[in-house]
Amino acid sequence: MKVILTYFAIYFNEGFNLDDFCAKLGFAKEEILPLVHKDKIVIGENREPSLNVNECLRTTLKDLFGKEDILYQLKQEYGLDYYLAKVVYLTPEGVMPILSLERDIVEFLYLTEAIDDLDYYIY
Repeated sequence: MKVILTYFAIYFNEGFNLDDFCAKLGFAKEEILPLVHKDKIVIGENREPSLNVNECLRTTLKDLFGKEDILYQLKQEYGLDYYLAKVVYLTPEGVMPILSLERDIVEFLYLTEAIDDLDYYIY
């Protein structure tokens, strides 16, 4: 089975207020703190085996769907950069994953001005 790793990365600069970020998105700061790595927050990391990237992305974004306006406002206020990352591991066994994004994912990317990031590895 192929593995598709997905996550939503939020890159921040000086002046970023984690308390404000968590409050506006309805997250408990205690839940977000372990997801902070130097200058980024990694939300919704998903490593479930799947052949459909959209299923993985929906799991990653489940806590962010419906909060696109807030994410956009936070992006403007703090100069954040958003990346919706997909890391795909391929094998030569002939089964190919579905990598085309469906409408709800594309809409989320558009509304939040997130970058669609795809990396793939063949093993």
